[in-house]
Amino acid sequence: MAAMAGFVAILSVPVMLSSSLAVSREPTRHAGQPMLLRATLSNRTLMTGLVFLTIYQIGLRMGSAMTGPYLVDKGLSLEMIGSLRGAGGAVAGFIASTLAALIVQAIGIRKAILAAAGLNAVLLLALASLELWSAVSPTVAVCLMVAQVAAVAMSFVALYAAMMNWCDPQRTATDFAVLQSLDAIIAIAASSVAGLLGQAVGYGTLFGASALFILLAMLISRRFLPASARPSSPFPSAEKVLQS
Repeated sequence: MAAMAGFVAILSVPVMLSSSLAVSREPTRHAGQPMLLRATLSNRTLMTGLVFLTIYQIGLRMGSAMTGPYLVDKGLSLEMIGSLRGAGGAVAGFIASTLAALIVQAIGIRKAILAAAGLNAVLLLALASLELWSAVSPTVAVCLMVAQVAAVAMSFVALYAAMMNWCDPQRTATDFAVLQSLDAIIAIAASSVAGLLGQAVGYGTLFGASALFILLAMLISRRFLPASARPSSPFPSAEKVLQS
């Protein structure tokens, strides 16, 4: 805990030093007006994207929520699980996040989200198939879980870039705070449901259901996965997250 606190303190230094780099802007017609929630709810792009976000994150969060209990039931020691989900997950997540950033720049946000979604769906379907129709060895389970951690990290990079683009430039902080809060609520609810579903029907069915939610999100992505919000006033394009 002390080491983590130290890292946070160290990483705060560049943020404080960067304050002098901020570019001053002329006041806009929205300056001084309260950032009302109803204005955020009137953002049609954000509300459209929220449909995709809800369905996709239900599948993703349900699948990832039960990885710890799944490894316990496969006979791995708590020390091994801690190492895998700690150091192993951190390394896999860092590599996957870096790769995802490059992929987003290369093919765009929408395609990157769909690529990560497809990878997550394949891994969850593999887990479901192995669990339902054959015995899964601890080694195979560990490999699939580490790969799933990496796929989730890739997904978050692309998805959060899209979420930032759904925000109106005049209400970016408010819009993104709403999206982030709803995402957290979805995560809590999906994790709770995953625990109940896993206990009732088993891991195989749970992972299969998670994959189906992700596939459903991919099917509706053409309609419910917007690229960006329409700005209410002209802003330099460089201030928008990379478009798809």
